Amino acid sequence: MVGTLLRLRRDFTRALLTGDAEAAERIMRRALDSGLTAAEIDVELIAPALFMVGEKWALGEISVADEHLASEIALRVLALQRVARLAKRRRLNQRVLLLAPEGERHVIGLNMACDLLFAAGYDTLMLGADVPLEDIALAAAHHRADVVAITATMPDSAERLDAAIDHLRGSARQHAILLGGGGVPFEVAATWGAAVCPDVSTVVETADALVHHAPLN
Repeated sequence: MVGTLLRLRRDFTRALLTGDAEAAERIMRRALDSGLTAAEIDVELIAPALFMVGEKWALGEISVADEHLASEIALRVLALQRVARLAKRRRLNQRVLLLAPEGERHVIGLNMACDLLFAAGYDTLMLGADVPLEDIALAAAHHRADVVAITATMPDSAERLDAAIDHLRGSARQHAILLGGGGVPFEVAATWGAAVCPDVSTVVETADALVHHAPLN
């Protein structure tokens, strides 16, 4: 962790000194993903970087404008940290059930999605591959899932996806549905009003959109 912190501090300091706001935000996200607390980020990352900026300004190595830009970037990053932590707290109350319906055995992408959702703060439950259709709704109801994430990678996935969602829609509790994988047919998603995750890297933002806007019972 010490090595990680030192690298983050070095990279963050460089971002402030070069006025690179996007790099500073990326480094902040790396710090959050690495598990650093708010206090560690403030005291061990941002404060030393700002101290270095102040030292270089006092020595005449950077201008007043450079110093002001660095300060504005630091404020922007602090705001990003607050928003990210608030979003993570909200996700703690949301449960995502992940599965591949019967006949679907490719779940590497599903496991990646599960890891990303868990890291973002969601309560995740992985059912895995080849889940019988009649068990999907039972599991979703039993575990009180807010979102049911279903993967489809095969070219002939339309029928099994349609059947899986049909079982879900017949349950008493309404679950938001998230579909992912290269075999998701647009027609099935549109028919059932399901959200489609075009790429595993977007699974958190897609789930966020569902739980923030979907009328869950």
